[in-house]
Amino acid sequence: MHQCGRNSSLQEVVALLSAGRRWVVAAHFNPDPDAYGAMCGLSLALRQCGKETALVNESGILPIYGFIPGIEEVQKQLPSGDWDGAIVCDCGDADRVGEVLKPELLKVRPLINIDHHISNDFFGDLNYVRGDACSSCELVLEVVDALGVTLTPEIAKCLLTGIIGDTGLFRYSSVTAQTFSIAEKLERAGAGAHTIARALYGDRPISAVRLKAEVLRNLKLHFEGRVSEALITNEIMSACGAGPADCESLVEAARDIAGVVIAVSIRRDKDLWKVSLRSKDERINLSDLAAGFGGGGHRQAAAFRWRGELEDLRSQLLARLCEELQKL
Repeated sequence: MHQCGRNSSLQEVVALLSAGRRWVVAAHFNPDPDAYGAMCGLSLALRQCGKETALVNESGILPIYGFIPGIEEVQKQLPSGDWDGAIVCDCGDADRVGEVLKPELLKVRPLINIDHHISNDFFGDLNYVRGDACSSCELVLEVVDALGVTLTPEIAKCLLTGIIGDTGLFRYSSVTAQTFSIAEKLERAGAGAHTIARALYGDRPISAVRLKAEVLRNLKLHFEGRVSEALITNEIMSACGAGPADCESLVEAARDIAGVVIAVSIRRDKDLWKVSLRSKDERINLSDLAAGFGGGGHRQAAAFRWRGELEDLRSQLLARLCEELQKL
């Protein structure tokens, strides 16, 4: 059963899910559409198989994603009881579950790790990890199909939400012909792509709009405009009435400026800085760069957390980015 360090087959994952009756389903803290979509979609599928599930996330429910089916059942703490196993979605490593939830969740065994980050460290007892997938929701759909579950409009909406979110409305290099085939399948099942796109990109709260305007007004450009830097302090967020969920698209806004090759957003998060990285050039491996700071992710989208002074962070990060640009 214990297979830490290696990938598992889809058949192994499905066999274990079929054998268990009570499952905990989790995803990374500060969840994005792919995290919520994967955990909610998988939970709905397991319930259709007669399983009992509990949805847990250290960040709870972010209101901006309240349209995702099943999200209302997400809890911050692990419910008591005898669980047959846990499934962790969209986490490159166990730390991404969160400082508070991780110790409790890792006591639930066996643990299934379903993820698409190339930096994944195979922390599960079973690991279904594919770095070439556009999203974790793509992998969850494979599990759903293998379970023989009927693809309901609710499950389809969860999974297409994750795909739309992690591909940036199909704009990223992770998008392939297979991505569109999957999206068509989910849309035919009743996902409602237009309502998902509007919810993610068209119905932003005024706090998010004000925050974006303020952050872009203070945007810094480095290395002849090839690197953009967006700084999000607690003071700026407070002045705009914004929360963490309002920050999610800021690094993309910084990336979408003409001439920019790499975008950086630096946000204060309690006693540390959260750094998000995006690139337009496939030759730059941001996952490797972030790993040097204790983080990880994808080739063109990665992140890490920094404990220390802001100026030390900026100095070290800009030096590394300069090295990457010199390779082009």
